[in-house]
Amino acid sequence: MCGFPVKLENAILCTKDLLQRLTVEAVGFLFILEVGSMTRREAREQAFILVFEQTVREEPIDSILHDAVEARDLIPSSFAEREALGVEEHREEVDQAIEKHIRGWSLRRLSKVTLALLRLAVYEMLWEESIPASVTINEAVELAKIYGGKDDASYINGVLASVAKSSPEKAKDKPHE
Repeated sequence: MCGFPVKLENAILCTKDLLQRLTVEAVGFLFILEVGSMTRREAREQAFILVFEQTVREEPIDSILHDAVEARDLIPSSFAEREALGVEEHREEVDQAIEKHIRGWSLRRLSKVTLALLRLAVYEMLWEESIPASVTINEAVELAKIYGGKDDASYINGVLASVAKSSPEKAKDKPHE
């Protein structure tokens, strides 16, 4: 399995079975993943980066994708694109769900990384029925360990566990299809 950088400024080159290439480049706030074949975890990371960039740039995902394709020859995974567009489409409901579970906090107080991870995970828990909540929570926690601050992973775990408990009909664990 490829290792990922702790800091986005670091570019990595990684091969998996000599077919997979994953490069993370930072240009201002534009973070792009170039992909050969991509695992679901890597596609989720790509979705996180798209949602993070949207949080920073406050531009539509379509615009971010267009810029990325034009500037870096990015071919986004269909999963990453669907997830990022889903977060955008349901952002108001996603943010409301997050606000219900961040006791004593507001969305403005959250770091951009934490907010992007929560948005992606809450969207996935509430609208992507084929993905078990436990998988979504685990993936968000793992991404927080890579990109977030020292306490972000446990904070995200707690918020998402609370979301899962409050939405059992939507966020219950379901088998993979």
